[in-house]
Amino acid sequence: MEERLTSLRASMLPSLTGGHWREFDGAGLGQILLGPGDWLPWLSWPFALDMWVEEGDIAVLTTSADGVSATAHHLPFEPGVRIAEETDLTVESLGRWSLISLRATLPTPGEGAQSGAVPVRFDSELLRGEDWFPGPHNGN
Repeated sequence: MEERLTSLRASMLPSLTGGHWREFDGAGLGQILLGPGDWLPWLSWPFALDMWVEEGDIAVLTTSADGVSATAHHLPFEPGVRIAEETDLTVESLGRWSLISLRATLPTPGEGAQSGAVPVRFDSELLRGEDWFPGPHNGN
C-alpha cells in the first residue's frame, strides 16, 4: 500500500492547499489524492462533475449550492455523485489516503472557446477565502 501511495504522489502535482492532483484529460477525467490531514478547500468549478473514490479510504464530500446551507456525503466507490456547476464543495479523506476521481461535463460539440465556454481545467476553479464556510453572509 505504501508503494502505491508513493507512486501516486510521484505521478501527480502537489497542491498548494494540501494533497496532490492530476489535471483533467481530454475526456474530462481528473484526480485528487488526499492523505492524512489533507482536504480540498472550499471551491467551485464552472462546470458540473461527477466525483467518487477510485482507491484507498472513504472520503467525505460537503457541498453548498447556495452558500448558506450545506450537505455532507460519504463518496461512493463508483461514479454516482453529480455536482452542479458553481456549487461550492470541499473534500476530506477519512483514512490514510483517498484517490478521488472527477469526471467533468465537457462542452457539447460546437461549444468551446468560440462560445465562451470555460475550459475544463483545475485552475478554472473559484477558490473561496481561507475562513469561508456556508452560512449567512452579508445579510443572506
